[in-house]
Amino acid sequence: MPESTDEQDESPPRIEAKDALAAIQADNQRLKDQLAAELKGKAEREASDAALREAELAKNKQWQELADLEKNKTKQAQAERDAQLLKAAESDRRTKEFLLDRELSLALAGNPIVPEGAKQLQTLLRGQFEVLPDGDSWKVAAKDGKPVADTVKALLATKDYSHFLRAEARGSHDSNPGKQTTATGEKEVDDPEERIFAIHKSRRAGGKQFGFEARIRKS
Repeated sequence: MPESTDEQDESPPRIEAKDALAAIQADNQRLKDQLAAELKGKAEREASDAALREAELAKNKQWQELADLEKNKTKQAQAERDAQLLKAAESDRRTKEFLLDRELSLALAGNPIVPEGAKQLQTLLRGQFEVLPDGDSWKVAAKDGKPVADTVKALLATKDYSHFLRAEARGSHDSNPGKQTTATGEKEVDDPEERIFAIHKSRRAGGKQFGFEARIRKS
């Protein structure tokens, strides 16, 4: 009987050890579960942060693409405007050339010009005229504002251009050389002293007007 009593006395400590081990294991499992939950939460937060960063990058990329598109549109619009301006300028240049040639041709047609002379005069006289805006149109006139026809007629009356007139038209012009003038408007002189004075005067004045040198008639 005493031996059985000893066995009953030893049971409680074994039960307490098992309970303690079970408690430790349960605590370890709780810690493991807690750690797993924390790791899972951290992974989810990191994934969420990564998704936000990607979304922000995508948004920035979209804004950049829109900005580049707008910039390209602006450049294209500017290029189109420049092309239109160049086209308009070229159109104006051609229009002015046409009007100048037409007015010169009409003015020369009213004078007895030698054959092929009109073409040469057209080239020589172009610099004497300009085409200016006149309201919604254009106006051709001499640089001093005089009409084209009057200026052409005056230039053909000078020694510089009289040889472009037919012989019968310039006969009266050549009949009195002492009265002839050059394109500068200066009279030719025969007297040696007057010639020297005229040369000196021409040199002091630069000897040029309308782009032509003053000419002194040799004796």
